[in-house]
Amino acid sequence: MAMEWVAIVGTLGGAVVGAGTTLLTDLVRARRDKAVRTGDTQRQIYVKYLAAVVQTDNAMQALAIGQATPLGREDVTGAFRSQNLVAALLELELVAPEAVCGTAQAAYQKLRNIRETLATTSLTVGGPNGGSQEWHAVHEPFRQALHALKVAMRQELGGPMLPRRPGEQPALGSE
Repeated sequence: MAMEWVAIVGTLGGAVVGAGTTLLTDLVRARRDKAVRTGDTQRQIYVKYLAAVVQTDNAMQALAIGQATPLGREDVTGAFRSQNLVAALLELELVAPEAVCGTAQAAYQKLRNIRETLATTSLTVGGPNGGSQEWHAVHEPFRQALHALKVAMRQELGGPMLPRRPGEQPALGSE
């Protein structure tokens, strides 16, 4: 009779251990899958925002190349809004940490500065030297902000770091 109880208890104990191991394995797998999905979602939103930023810059440059500036505010604003940049920024802010949001906002502000400059200042975009000094003065800060944004996004996603641009100082805590 005691042997029967030992066999029953042993069988039940084995079943509990087996079920517990299966549940633990499923829990670990579910957490890993969620982390992968979250990373994929972040990556897609980051790419969408970067594309909107670059395409907005391209749209404003395309408008200004070969035309006298300042440009009409309506035209420049239309080019600025053509890529749904604000919607992409708001979407990014839902999933990105504060460091990425801050650099995304900085890039957005630099694009706004370009928009305002194109609507208020006489300058040349393009040409043999890539544009006038006034153009470089407003566009280079945008390029730097875009680079900083890509670095922050790569750091958040755990990807390889971008090489430093000439004259760029290392980010705090990166070395």
